[in-house]
Amino acid sequence: MSQPRSCNYDLHGRLTTRMTARRASALTWPLLTSKFRYFRCPDSWPAAIDFHLGPFRPAPPRDAVTVDKKFRCAPNYLCYMGGSGHRGAVELQGFDDDQWTLRCHAPRGRWGSRVAGMLEAIQHVWAPTIAYRLQRDHGAHVVHGAAVTKHGMAIVLVGGNGTHKTPLALDLCHRHGFQFLADDWLILADGCAWPTVEHPSVLAGRYQSVVRGGPSHISPWALTSYLRHEGQMWRDLPAIGSGCPITMMVHLQRSNQAQSTTWGPIQANLVWQHAQALERLELIKHQNRFRTVVHFARLAMAYEYALPGSSLFQMTLGRRPTLPDWLQVPCFQSIQSSTYQPETADLVAQAVQQASRGRLRAAA
Repeated sequence: MSQPRSCNYDLHGRLTTRMTARRASALTWPLLTSKFRYFRCPDSWPAAIDFHLGPFRPAPPRDAVTVDKKFRCAPNYLCYMGGSGHRGAVELQGFDDDQWTLRCHAPRGRWGSRVAGMLEAIQHVWAPTIAYRLQRDHGAHVVHGAAVTKHGMAIVLVGGNGTHKTPLALDLCHRHGFQFLADDWLILADGCAWPTVEHPSVLAGRYQSVVRGGPSHISPWALTSYLRHEGQMWRDLPAIGSGCPITMMVHLQRSNQAQSTTWGPIQANLVWQHAQALERLELIKHQNRFRTVVHFARLAMAYEYALPGSSLFQMTLGRRPTLPDWLQVPCFQSIQSSTYQPETADLVAQAVQQASRGRLRAAA
């Protein structure tokens, strides 16, 4: 049996986390560490979130309250036990303190694979836990969006699935000299968009496909090659920018009736409301998509049933954040057809160029 493997991560000096996986072979370990590989660091320290992935035996306190048969809740403790249905188990301890311990066992995934189950645990339990801590401790917002930067300005791209956020971001990097920040999991804090490169092996393959003039897809062969040859992966990535102030937001929509890209201004609060609605939709949608582990949002709901008034629930599902003052920036709406239109990247680049000229005139 393979020995436990560990990896440490530092998210821009704001949050530290560690993942320890049991029964992870040399072939599966690169897949498990792919999501947050950009934040990997060699240091070892007491992590704010200590995430253990693999079989474990839950140990609920004696005063734990049972909710919906499979949840056990007590102050500062939360546990989900899937029982005989092979739906795994999740245990969260210390979440009223600064150092959390998160354990998750996902025996089988969507395709009957143990590796797929572990990937689902990372996506549906670990990642939302990180997002919660970033919001609780630093007032950061993690939104489903993309971002690029140029001339010290960050442009945030907001839209649902299938609105071509990633193709647009990569096209801006390739043809218009932008730097990449994020394409799905975007951290907004203190008026800045911070680089959040998820799955850099996937991003490298998609970017190289765009450079060759093809769609932003990656083949399984290319993904396997990047996982085995990390140096080539980092060389094939687009240029990665640093955190910088948000100066523009673009709301992306898709319409099957659209023949060309429609472009126009839109109010910032409408874009923010749409972004928050997408986040809530993602939480609700994932509650029914997993097959091995329970989603973090469902854990928060169970804890609220047992111990009402918890911040765990309020910050996850019970509150709709209002538009931050630092997001009072120019916003545009782009409506395009079901296929990506390069014209959209041209319009975004033109708007950024005009904004940059305006900043130079104001400075003069």
